[in-house]
Amino acid sequence: MNIWIDALTPKQALLAIFLAKHLEKCEYRTIVTVRDYDFTVPLARRYRQDIIVVGSYGGREVESKLRADIERIKKLLEILDLSFDILIAYPNPSAARIAFGLGKPYIAITDSPHSEIPSRLALPLAEAVIASSCIPAKKIKSFMYARSRLLQFRGVDEVLWLREWSFNKQELQRFELREREYLVLRPEEKYATYYAGKRIEKSIWLKIIQWALRKDLKVIFIPRYEDQKRIVSQEYSNVITVEAGGVDGPTLNRYALAVITGGATMAREASLLGTVGVSMFPGYIDVNECVKSWGFPLFTGVTKSRKVLEILEKTLRDPDAYLNMARQRLKELEAPDKVVIKAIEILRGK
Repeated sequence: MNIWIDALTPKQALLAIFLAKHLEKCEYRTIVTVRDYDFTVPLARRYRQDIIVVGSYGGREVESKLRADIERIKKLLEILDLSFDILIAYPNPSAARIAFGLGKPYIAITDSPHSEIPSRLALPLAEAVIASSCIPAKKIKSFMYARSRLLQFRGVDEVLWLREWSFNKQELQRFELREREYLVLRPEEKYATYYAGKRIEKSIWLKIIQWALRKDLKVIFIPRYEDQKRIVSQEYSNVITVEAGGVDGPTLNRYALAVITGGATMAREASLLGTVGVSMFPGYIDVNECVKSWGFPLFTGVTKSRKVLEILEKTLRDPDAYLNMARQRLKELEAPDKVVIKAIEILRGK
């Protein structure tokens, strides 16, 4: 049986690659396609060579996004040529439409019902949906077709790759970093649909960098857009600006003093490893609140620099305060792979 896994973002690419490994151990054949967006392609190629790059991100304008999706559907159809039996993907209108149009089952994985537009477009076409039990079932079922199945697991998606990650301290040597003596900063994805109408303090990144340099800490800055890169580079020549796909993100997160992001994944990932994670996303995310409730050092909805600096000052006093707890609790959490395999078996009628 051929399983097609499609990824649109860096996080989705990591999950696709590690999920493909588990499926191949169960003797399923996998095809992994990724969209050229942000650092998705270099990240995916860092861990799997035979990925297929198809299509690109349409940018900030709604019409250009639509045209990019239309082109991607055409290219995917040419490449796949009916060579898959089941699709696995996050809420993904392009891939979902292909699977539906060809009469192939679609298994959706989601941790972001707050990303409403992709959920509205894709989840009604899924025959099974996989989600963390952190998310109330009614939130996901509101997007689903009545006869589709919802399968949940006690954990979060990041558990899948963090449990298997080989942390290599040579990654720190590349940038002349020392454990707990640097910050990782990743600004907001301001053009994403789920960020529409949401704002964080305008100069917050510059204030955090100023604080870090006063404390003799190094700063790894991972921009999403060129304007973010340009502003920081002009102000601070001693900040280490990197392209995310060219670094070992989980290793950098594991040994940082803290990871601060305008999104959620990197902060959540850091906290699961025992590193303080700060998410500035100004909205409620179920999996974030769940991770916090389990005791991991995740701070959410932090949109003001004053609060961020308070968290950092406290973290400086005992950077390893959460390390042992996180190691033990991470072992107790579930990853989505077993539930995905169960969904495949249900769809096959086993």
